[in-house]
Amino acid sequence: MRAIALVLTVLLLAACGEETQRVADAPGRASERAAAASDEREPSAATQARVVVRSRVRRYEISGSSALELRDGMDRLGPKDPVYGTPYAGFTRWRIEWSYDYATAAGCAVDGVVVAVRIDIVMPRWRDARNGPAELAAAWRRFIAALRRHEEGHAAIARRGARRIARRLEALRTFPSCARLELAADAAAERILEETRRAERAYDRRTGHGDTQGARFPF
Repeated sequence: MRAIALVLTVLLLAACGEETQRVADAPGRASERAAAASDEREPSAATQARVVVRSRVRRYEISGSSALELRDGMDRLGPKDPVYGTPYAGFTRWRIEWSYDYATAAGCAVDGVVVAVRIDIVMPRWRDARNGPAELAAAWRRFIAALRRHEEGHAAIARRGARRIARRLEALRTFPSCARLELAADAAAERILEETRRAERAYDRRTGHGDTQGARFPF
């Protein structure tokens, strides 16, 4: 027997970058589109649980003919920390939702777990890159590649957290009541979310918000 689905939603913000950080793709390629979106489905280790990943990249435009002008443009137009207002070159926002049905043939157990994670990455695009100095353009491309790797690291942490939630919910035992099952599921998922937040903080400390990965501009 299947009962109504339970849906829990958690919004998490992952800001990466200091005042020296910027994110963008090399200009002149398909990445110049205002936004790119992709959907992928990742089966978890559990038999029935599914993880659905939706990711999108949005770019804001900056202009300039020097490193300082580009830096200033990113500081002014780039995403801001939602708590402190600190400007960032790149910003990764993700949301995890999980749902499942109740199987109530004998007690109450989860059935058909689905975990969805939505990842939004904001990055800059240098509008005048084709007309800029060759040396600056080369430095920008190196910087952008490094910053993109850093942002993708945040996205990977979110995906891992979603997969862990799927596996944990699928593995929950049968409870005497669905109310007790809901409490256990909520507590288990919240623990994983907190561990995911800690993993993000550790990632930024380890990489210096991307500095050790080459994500510094100007160099």
